[in-house]
Amino acid sequence: MNRKNFFLHTGIIGLYFLWGGSAYISQMYKLGNFLKPGQVDIIAMRWNYLAQALGIILCSLFLWYFPKLAYRRIVYAGAMGFSAVVITAMLVSNNCGIIIFSGIIMNLLLGVLAAYQFSMLAAHVPQQERGRVFGFAYAAGSIGTYLISLLSGGCLLASSNVFILYIAFIALNIVLISLPQNLSFFEQDEKSVIKAFPEKRVMLLFFTVFLLMLLLNS
Repeated sequence: MNRKNFFLHTGIIGLYFLWGGSAYISQMYKLGNFLKPGQVDIIAMRWNYLAQALGIILCSLFLWYFPKLAYRRIVYAGAMGFSAVVITAMLVSNNCGIIIFSGIIMNLLLGVLAAYQFSMLAAHVPQQERGRVFGFAYAAGSIGTYLISLLSGGCLLASSNVFILYIAFIALNIVLISLPQNLSFFEQDEKSVIKAFPEKRVMLLFFTVFLLMLLLNS
């Protein structure tokens, strides 16, 4: 894997972790204005994670049964675009119900996008490089969220205006996945696409990685 492709795939996944993880925390700040800490924890650790798991399941089934449609770049970019809309609604609203509902939809979409990330790693990144790409991307996203938390005296992450920054990151993410040399497996024929999911054990790997990430985040 050449250096250009390494940084390209790391950047795509890293940006996803950056805006997704940051928006997740911003929702917790917003909910803190309406709910008790214990109630916020229930939403964060149960409802949101269940929504992510459901998103992974739905996307995996979509990839499995409708590969020609699911692997088109526009689907991936569209999910990110819809995420921008949902995040905006979540952060500009002052209604607790809307914030909770928008957050659940956001996490459903984060799960969908996570499934695409795993499929992209499997299709484009050599086995020996996958851990490095995923690890660097996750680290970059986490560090980026931390840096955002330092801006404006530590208040930006909890501010409604931070949605503008998230939209900018999502737009950059869409630009990266739209590059001609990237994600070429979206345009492959159905038989070659299905090879990315040759065995049912891949579904088990999805759930295993998700559970490990859940434990880490917790």
